[in-house]
Parts: sequence; C-alpha cells; structure tokens
Amino acid sequence: LAERQWGVVSRAQLLACGVSGSVISRWVRDGRLIRLYPGVYAVGHANVPYEGRLVAALFAMGPGAALGDATALHWWQLLNDAPEEIHICVPSKRKAPSSEIRVHHPRRLTVMRYRRLALTPVPDALVSYSSHATVRNVRKVLAQADFRRRFDPKAISQVVGRGRPGSKNLRQALDAHLPQLAFADTELEVEFIFLCE
Repeated sequence: LAERQWGVVSRAQLLACGVSGSVISRWVRDGRLIRLYPGVYAVGHANVPYEGRLVAALFAMGPGAALGDATALHWWQLLNDAPEEIHICVPSKRKAPSSEIRVHHPRRLTVMRYRRLALTPVPDALVSYSSHATVRNVRKVLAQADFRRRFDPKAISQVVGRGRPGSKNLRQALDAHLPQLAFADTELEVEFIFLCE
C-alpha cells in the first residue's frame, strides 16, 4: 500500500488493513512508522520523495482535499519548479498541521484526478496562482498549457470574475498570450522573446 503511495500511509488506511491502534503506536516507537503529520506516516524511513510529501499533505488535510494553485500547476506539468509550500484546497475551514502546507478555501471546489493524485482543474489552479504571481509568470504557464493542450479559454473565462483574486492578472496574461514562450529552453530565451515583443 505504501509503495503505491510513494512511501506514505495514513492511520485510517492502516486500521482498514487490520492493524490495531496499539500496533501502530508500537511501530511509531520502533521507528517502523515515522510521523509526518497527525495520523500520517512514512513507512520505514523519513526520506520520502516529493510525490510522497504531496500524498502526506492530502491525507493530513482530510477527505475532499486537493492540490491547488502552484502545486496543482506543477503536477499538471505546467510549472517547471515545485513551489516550496504545498498548496492544498479544502472544502471546509480546516487548518494546516504544518507551515509547509498552505491551505486555500475556495468558494467552489472542483476535484479531479491526474497521475494518481486529487487536484483542482487547470483553470481553477490558474486563477489562484494569478493572485500572487506576476503577469509574466502567468503568461509562461499559459504558454505551457497551450503547448500541452490544457489551454481552454472558455473554461478560464468561467472562473475569472469580479471579486475573485487573480482575475485581473489572468485576464492581462490572456490578452498578451504568447504560445512561443513554451518553446524557450532557458530563462535567457524567455527574456529574448519578451525583448522581441
């Protein structure tokens, strides 16, 4: 089970597998389970990969949680670098158990599955990301979305709106959309494209 989840397992899953609470406690004491968050453990060692950290954060935030914002865009393969914080969207006012998890409480939460993890759709992740990213960075993400055939202007127009943070930046990025940015291999090439523009 843990192998399928990049080395991470939840207490609820262990109980469902027939492992008693007392055995879980003993395994934690013996170092077989390493506590990552309350009720979330790494199996055997604490050196879990990035994917395991994402699974652990989703488990920690409970049912209905989904990767959001820059973390979702990275998982959608639209952002090259993973953000330092793990952005998680939750349907209720839950609090993060750790400073490495940044919780979002969207008014409307749509959850999809991609590459085995729950996450928000590209348009929702984009508008959330646009609330703190520069227009230039949003344009780069839009170019990647276009290149990977995840660019749907109609779906994006349905999530932007008055009073929704990020809408202004996302609209500006859409107005200046430049698909060629997806073909730049280095930041220098990106800068050159902007210079030519």
